Amino acid sequence: MAFAAKGLKPIRATPSGEAEVLRRAGPGLKLAATGKLSDPDWAEVFLPDDKTTGWVSKVEFSEVPDDQPRPLDQELFLRTCMTVERQINAEASTAPWFVAADFLIARALLETEMTAGSISPGGPIGPLAVTVDEWNEFRASNLDVAETFGDGERKYLLAQTFAAAYAMSTSAKQFSGKRTPSVQPADGPSIPSYLDLFIAYLTNVSSAAILADPDLDQSSTLADKLDAEIVTSLAKRTIFNGIKGSTKISAFLKTASAALASLLDAAFDHMRTLAGDELPRLEDAAPSWLTIARAELERPVSETVNDERIAVYFDAIKFGKIGKPVPHWCGAFVGFCTVTAGQALPKSPGLAASWKTWGDRSFPVAASQIPVGAVVVLKPQDPKTSGHVGFFERFVDGRTIELLGGNQDDQVSKKSFAITEIAAIRTVGAALPIGAGDKFDMTRAGVKAEFQKYGDLIVDRFAAAGFNTRHQLAAVLANAIEESGLNPAAASHPPERSFGLFQCNQKNGVGKGYSEAKLKDPEVNISLIIAEARKSKTFCTAATLEAAVEAFVKWVERPKNTGGAITRRLSTANKLLAPN
Repeated sequence: MAFAAKGLKPIRATPSGEAEVLRRAGPGLKLAATGKLSDPDWAEVFLPDDKTTGWVSKVEFSEVPDDQPRPLDQELFLRTCMTVERQINAEASTAPWFVAADFLIARALLETEMTAGSISPGGPIGPLAVTVDEWNEFRASNLDVAETFGDGERKYLLAQTFAAAYAMSTSAKQFSGKRTPSVQPADGPSIPSYLDLFIAYLTNVSSAAILADPDLDQSSTLADKLDAEIVTSLAKRTIFNGIKGSTKISAFLKTASAALASLLDAAFDHMRTLAGDELPRLEDAAPSWLTIARAELERPVSETVNDERIAVYFDAIKFGKIGKPVPHWCGAFVGFCTVTAGQALPKSPGLAASWKTWGDRSFPVAASQIPVGAVVVLKPQDPKTSGHVGFFERFVDGRTIELLGGNQDDQVSKKSFAITEIAAIRTVGAALPIGAGDKFDMTRAGVKAEFQKYGDLIVDRFAAAGFNTRHQLAAVLANAIEESGLNPAAASHPPERSFGLFQCNQKNGVGKGYSEAKLKDPEVNISLIIAEARKSKTFCTAATLEAAVEAFVKWVERPKNTGGAITRRLSTANKLLAPN
């Protein structure tokens, strides 16, 4: 979809006839649409000479066919996947079937080599090749975010990403349903690994469950277990060149595992290169809970040696009477170590699957570096459990990790696992940075002492994203101060719905698709604005404070009164930069 001007017509900053005119489009100029609409009368379009966007009135512009898809802004796509992961995983109905940005990015690499993909209305669309069925299932879901998109918005990148993420979570839930009869009810649902989900995506959930059966004879062939049309569709994929009905299941699983690992490696490389500031930072020292776990390893502890120590683990998580035989205790061990270190526990910490909710940050599975001590949740190692959980120690090689955990061969031990058996990696995010904003006088700029730590966070995150000049950081910080006073819980007056540090708007702004709670999360709010700021060449190349403030106001914030907003923010920025 694209729009062509009916004469010399304005492109506005926001979907309003009173909004500032960013520039004017001449007759016949075709502007590619983002797919984002506001009411029935306004459409968002890409400006011809920048990555930034503006709004056009459907009265003044005609909708015309798009000759070809606009080249994919890969950085924007990566950041979209990472913020969508946070939003979907915050939905109460998602747990424990969480989604992962790196899996979505791997899907895009598989389907389109992370390009714009097709724009065909009736077929798979966009970099993720989202189907009509996936879109309809997302729109019919009970997710709050689904209500923010209209039926015709499948062409919008953010909408496509939400639909693909929902499909991932739904597939995981259906997979658990296929496996649940073999699982003890008290131990919760069986959680699929990345490999299980990959095979479910390539085939269907039933086929993935069959191939994940631990009792399956892997010397049998694909034709023995899968429908012929599924085998044919697999053979058409380049990653399975040579696959046929007579291929042994063991060989297929080995090939699928290697293909997935390669895709995940590539996904992480893209994330690290283009959106590295979104990744949890690695600490040099082992976290305190890993130190505790290592001490337990030295005791030693097993179901035959010091077995009374296992009861201590269960007592630490308030499990209740354990009885005989001893329940699976990997979750109890991880819970003992983390709670002893002063960390909060997830709900039902005795279940391995519950640890998919622990901490506040996820980490890509195929990362070449994983934080030492991160909690790693695996697919079930025993068909009667929901999964396995332990602490990351090291990479054995590029495809194998070593975990320190309990109930590993009935003892506290270190043991190796394939990365494709991983269901989730969870970490505790670094504390808010202290002193990152010391180069700016936030007190002089009127910020309350209790909120100045969020100024530190803004400076830290924008600097990590490559905005390293003092005038850029001052412009960003001044904008947030004027928007919210650096109060992350700030909310606009109704009927406008803008929230958080930068007052992200849910209806027409960068906050579309995100809940109020997520927009009040400082990390999410900042990440959305970083993505928007990165789209503006004018702000990225601003050489002076005045140019940085003007560019940020005009291309990122986009208020109704641009002139007044620039004046106020420039005044605040000068106070921030005033010598002590």
